[in-house]
Amino acid sequence: MFRFINDILEQFLPCFNRQASWVNFCVIIIGFIMRSDTRGVSSVISVKLRIPERYTTLLKFFRSTSFASDGLYKILEGDPERMMGVR
Repeated sequence: MFRFINDILEQFLPCFNRQASWVNFCVIIIGFIMRSDTRGVSSVISVKLRIPERYTTLLKFFRSTSFASDGLYKILEGDPERMMGVR
């Protein structure tokens, strides 16, 4: 299962020009996967609150220019079966 999720997340790597931004993206996505309730990402952020530098880094991610949102959209709008390794 972890390999499957990793394979999907790695497809987004070319959209990021910094490794740290891609890691933050992965943390956010994993937060959505692990917590299906309405506090999914909030619970991930609350964990990062324990280490102030990481919390501010995560907040800066949403305003960052280190990723191309149009690239993310293109991957998401692409062929979902290919993305998930069905074909």
